[in-house]
Amino acid sequence: MTGAYDRWHERQAVTDEMERIARSDYDTREEWEEAQKDILELKDQWHAIRHPGKFDEDGDQHRRMREALDDFFEGKRKWLDDRRAAFEAAADEKRSIVEAANDLLRHYDLRDAREKYKELQAEWKEIRGGDPDSQLWNEFRSVGDEIYSQTEERRQHFDNASSLKRALVKSANDLPSWPDSRAAKEKYKGLQAEWKGIRGGDPDSQLWNEFRSIGDQLFAKSNARQNDNANNAPTSPHSSELERLELTSKMKELALSDDPKSKTAEAIKLQKRWKSLAATNSNLSVGLARQFRQAEEQFWAKVKSSPR
Repeated sequence: MTGAYDRWHERQAVTDEMERIARSDYDTREEWEEAQKDILELKDQWHAIRHPGKFDEDGDQHRRMREALDDFFEGKRKWLDDRRAAFEAAADEKRSIVEAANDLLRHYDLRDAREKYKELQAEWKEIRGGDPDSQLWNEFRSVGDEIYSQTEERRQHFDNASSLKRALVKSANDLPSWPDSRAAKEKYKGLQAEWKGIRGGDPDSQLWNEFRSIGDQLFAKSNARQNDNANNAPTSPHSSELERLELTSKMKELALSDDPKSKTAEAIKLQKRWKSLAATNSNLSVGLARQFRQAEEQFWAKVKSSPR
């Protein structure tokens, strides 16, 4: 049978160990549970030791034992509260990331969507906790799967569209050599209609520029032929040419005036009207322009040489 001092000494050792456990830090729930098991066993052990009598008359050991228990469970409660708050904050962050990821599904530029999704993935990895049953993660990952699935679908669509457009360019390449320019233009218009029905497949417009240049060749060639035909055909005065003829006649009259200075306002009016008329490439129009310019120069020369 142990004496009172020995019992005091035993209780003292148990109390010291309980205080050590209460002061320690724990990072996981498992560590807290293990520490709780140890401190409760020590409490039972402490109570199993008979009171040391006069060596603990003021109850100091009992007070220390109770304080160790209180400190331990207060620390555990605070740890759980902090962990719960951190969990909720992490969950909120992850929910925001999931929401941002869902917005990417409406993003037209899938290349940009993939890059932004990778950025969201990096943010996700920085967040600890907040998703105990992986529900948020599964939702987030499903968005990524959808983005990459759409990317593959669009890639296939792009390849198909590119093939179709290359085929149209190949068909159009032969058209400038067709002897019948009208038939070539009609064929090109049909190819244009087909082109408009194909979406995508030409991100940098290289194929379109090639296709359009063929059309430019066709229509330039056709216009050149029309101009040749027009120049070789008998000319008949156009309405604007008739007015130019009248303006030329009036300017010639002014050039013969004995008092040109009094006619300057009228000359300026004739010049403005002449410039407002649409010019043509006919021989008549070219000849009138030359005559008007000569009369114009003659008139202003007389104005300049007239006495003040």
